[in-house]
Amino acid sequence: MRRVRRPESLRVKDLPPSDRPRERLLAGGAASLSTVDLLAILIGSGTGRGESALDLARRVLAWGSRGSTRRLQQDEPGRRDRRAGAAAATGSVAGCRAVADGPAAGGMAPAQPPEERAGAPEPGGEWDALQWLASARAEELRQIPGIGPARAAQIVAGVELGRRLATAWPVRPRVRGPEDVSRLLMAGMKDLDREHLYVVQLNTKHYVLGVDLISIGTLNGSLVHPREVFRAAVRRGAAALVLVHNHPSGDPTPSPEDVQVTRRLVEAGRIMGIDVLDHVIIGNQRYASLREAGLVGEA
Repeated sequence: MRRVRRPESLRVKDLPPSDRPRERLLAGGAASLSTVDLLAILIGSGTGRGESALDLARRVLAWGSRGSTRRLQQDEPGRRDRRAGAAAATGSVAGCRAVADGPAAGGMAPAQPPEERAGAPEPGGEWDALQWLASARAEELRQIPGIGPARAAQIVAGVELGRRLATAWPVRPRVRGPEDVSRLLMAGMKDLDREHLYVVQLNTKHYVLGVDLISIGTLNGSLVHPREVFRAAVRRGAAALVLVHNHPSGDPTPSPEDVQVTRRLVEAGRIMGIDVLDHVIIGNQRYASLREAGLVGEA
């Protein structure tokens, strides 16, 4: 029986120059391109099986849209458990006045979930795909047919470069409170799919000397050792520091482990003469300050 060949997709190089993503970027800038165009440039070429880079980019975003929806459904029970456990263990956390909107907001009320905001895209759309792509690891991308190690690395590197540019400092920042810490690190941490603990090093006037990644994984005493936290502070001659970590669930409510680890590091800092000013927990466009909540000492 004679096999019927599937019609091949139009290759990017067969398109008119005015329709090719790379040429359009060079002519009009990156802002004029769609998300599919930008991703196609990172991917570079098609699969060689009649699928162009644009086709592959659309398929990656469709995969990501479904993956983001699945992740939200899987995380919901964990969010409820985290909130219930933290409130029962710490008491005052439930009334924590330090849980605030992200840096762009002026009030103290928690931000609305993205799906409840006016004009938010429908679930399964491009917004969900971008949320997934912001935290996707290379091994996740490699599950998509047509995305091998090289393409996965290119995509992850492009996303990480954008994240670092979003958090770059035009001038040396100064930390006066948890709002400043949130403004510095929210963009780069809110989409991480695992807990990351960072330490913000400060001089005597609380200008930032540097930010160091200390650990990746659930925050507990076995993963966070004082020598790792204070090593960079000693090397840079820091007078104070702020602990910062994220909750992948999006809910920044402190857990009992967060409080326990923070108190342990505050005591270690007193011995070393380096003040641990605060521990800021990053959620989805919200943050919580353990200092302001009264969980690590006087505000």
